Amino acid sequence: MGSWNETCGLSGLPIEENTKALLFPLTSGMGEGSNHSGFSYPTGLWQPMMLPFYGMYSSYGTLDNPSCASLELNIRMFQSYGIEWSDTTLYDLERGTLSGRLGRLGQTGPIGQMLIRQDIWDAFLDLQPEHRAECRRGADLWVQYERSHEDTDTIMGQFEMENYFRGFYPQHGSLFFALFGTSLSDLRWFASGVRDNIRKNRNIIDVLQAVAYEFADVAHVNRIMSLVRRAWGPQTGKGSQNAEWDLHRDLANKISEISARTIAEYEEENGD
Repeated sequence: MGSWNETCGLSGLPIEENTKALLFPLTSGMGEGSNHSGFSYPTGLWQPMMLPFYGMYSSYGTLDNPSCASLELNIRMFQSYGIEWSDTTLYDLERGTLSGRLGRLGQTGPIGQMLIRQDIWDAFLDLQPEHRAECRRGADLWVQYERSHEDTDTIMGQFEMENYFRGFYPQHGSLFFALFGTSLSDLRWFASGVRDNIRKNRNIIDVLQAVAYEFADVAHVNRIMSLVRRAWGPQTGKGSQNAEWDLHRDLANKISEISARTIAEYEEENGD
């Protein structure tokens, strides 16, 4: 097929070679197998299955030298879907040859991907900064909890964790970590390993904090996606080397004009 420009899942802009980007592996969303909610939420049809990979777009549908907040955690997330990590996993993901375990009954389904331009991701992070700060306060609470509690792997420990977050962070509880399908048990497993190493390496807590903030930021972007009517999912354009930047500019200008006119009309009608 040759090289091509990928498509940013949040903006529709092209992702050209050597552009900084994020890559989210995707699995079936919350609306899978039902006739409700499938088109109501960003995670209705597809949802991220782990934290994003970061890197430069390779021009072949994936990232060069990808990194992430915790490769150890992402590998565990792949394994939870029955996928063993290897040097070719992201290549296989782009090729569409991966399938993952979807539930306890042994069903499997396709695993996809969505790439996002780094500059667009940063723009989404900057929207409604008060909500992003709220999500990060929840992340701080989780880190504080995990640093001071040893029994979160037990059933009673899980209930205690839920109650802790409900008491101190009722807007989201611990559930904002699971907005896109990530299991709290995997986070507890990860945090347990961090706790075991804190005395040996004080810097390991920085990794835990980085992971917590990463989850908070994805939760924040997921909310913004809901407000501006975006959804997780694979994108069109694979195989195309076109960019059409002038068309993207003209369309963005038209959208801006329509939005400004609609806001002005609303303010005039309501006396604002």
